[in-house]
Amino acid sequence: MQKVLKFLHLTAVSVFVGSIPGHILLGVAAGRAADPAIALVWYQAKHLLTAGLTGSALLAAMATGAVVLLRRRRLLHARWLQLKLLLVLLIAANGLLVLTPISAELATLAAQAAEGQATMTAVAALKARESIAGAANIAMLALVLALAVFRPQLGARSAALHG
Repeated sequence: MQKVLKFLHLTAVSVFVGSIPGHILLGVAAGRAADPAIALVWYQAKHLLTAGLTGSALLAAMATGAVVLLRRRRLLHARWLQLKLLLVLLIAANGLLVLTPISAELATLAAQAAEGQATMTAVAALKARESIAGAANIAMLALVLALAVFRPQLGARSAALHG
């Protein structure tokens, strides 16, 4: 059972991480589109990817990770894992509460721009906010992956000095 859970967890993490380059490419394509109607198509595709794949994979990774962790509770004492869990929660909050709504708003604004009811300048301003939140998630995700691979002994030296 543990191997099946780990397989499902790694699959969900892979889908989540693997969807990120698609977001970047779709955003670049939308930003380079000369015609707002074409930008709209790119932003709609990006929103579908966000809502349908990235968010679902993130939730699946968190759920399977929680089940794996419940089966191996002794790991909760490891500081690297505590930091990893905190970062995962921050990634999820940023992704689900900031990036997903921005994605929907970008698609809506792009539709309004294609109809002449909004400007691409408004789209660009929102895209700048998305870029900052996205970069924060990528940085935190890189740290999560590093923690999972290297499992550093955080605080071990401090404990040895004071213990």
